[in-house]
Amino acid sequence: MDINNFIDSMNCFSDLHCHLDGAISVENAKDLAKLQNIELNMTDEEIGSKLHVDDNCNDLNEYLTKFDFPCSLMMTSESLTLATKNLLKELKNDGLIYVELRFAPQLMIKKSMSMEDSVLAVLKGMREVNDIYSNLILCMMRADNNEKENFATIDLANKYKNDGVVAVDLAGAEAIYKNELFDKLFNYANDLKLNLIIHSGEAAGPDSVHSALKYNPKRIGHGVRSYEDDKVVEELSNNKSVLELCPTSNLHTKIFDDIKKYPLRLYMDKGIICTINTDNKSVSNTNIKKEYKLLANNFLLNEDEIKTLMTNSIKYSFADEEIKQKIYKMINEN
Repeated sequence: MDINNFIDSMNCFSDLHCHLDGAISVENAKDLAKLQNIELNMTDEEIGSKLHVDDNCNDLNEYLTKFDFPCSLMMTSESLTLATKNLLKELKNDGLIYVELRFAPQLMIKKSMSMEDSVLAVLKGMREVNDIYSNLILCMMRADNNEKENFATIDLANKYKNDGVVAVDLAGAEAIYKNELFDKLFNYANDLKLNLIIHSGEAAGPDSVHSALKYNPKRIGHGVRSYEDDKVVEELSNNKSVLELCPTSNLHTKIFDDIKKYPLRLYMDKGIICTINTDNKSVSNTNIKKEYKLLANNFLLNEDEIKTLMTNSIKYSFADEEIKQKIYKMINEN
């Protein structure tokens, strides 16, 4: 079977790195505006231009401007719940069976919500969609003067760790705010025995991955620039570290100017555990099958290799073991 047809035939993909605020579609945005009586006065194409970058995106700074509009539509509990429900239904149609959504509660409190309100709103939306398995990751943010909010994020992850929240993450400008600045936060999360993820090796180089590994994260968000240092590659391989790779996003933010330079084969050959993800489905105008096809067509992946990557994504997820076993079976039956 042609590899693209094979990917199309699979409807049991997992996405471990999916930012809620980067995954709001045109239709979702219109629903959110209608809910709040917001007049958009824009065509679908104009709405899309506020949500998506194109292949001519200049850099990360331009990429990040696409979060302002969707975030402005999700500043109430009701809108966050609706956004989550709509997104999960869209992801199911994309071929996903399991997803770990992530968002930063501290970015959603400009109107009437508290950080806890925002978490409860997203969890409510997740519980109301039953034909796709989902869990939630809470993001701390790299910034000045927000340590209180970051500690509160960890406390919320701990409070709801048995109710759908499965991990805490650190996101943001990693090239400006080094991992070492967040030592107290990482240690606190580890003391609480929370699953920890750290965005590293994207905007910053392999040194950021090396520094992240000191805190024993369960997964590295991106980690794609690790190949720039052989010692870091060896460290990832020896530690059996898990990378959350997001190819199209990395092209749009100009981490790579050509997908053929992407280090997927190097990582696979070195025994580094790779998972394939969308990062920001709407901003990058992508979906999980597009990501797999992009890699399959450029690196001549065969069906077994596609299944290995799919299996990695569910094996190293934070899903319950029963759910993992169901999805393993679905992958292997195809």
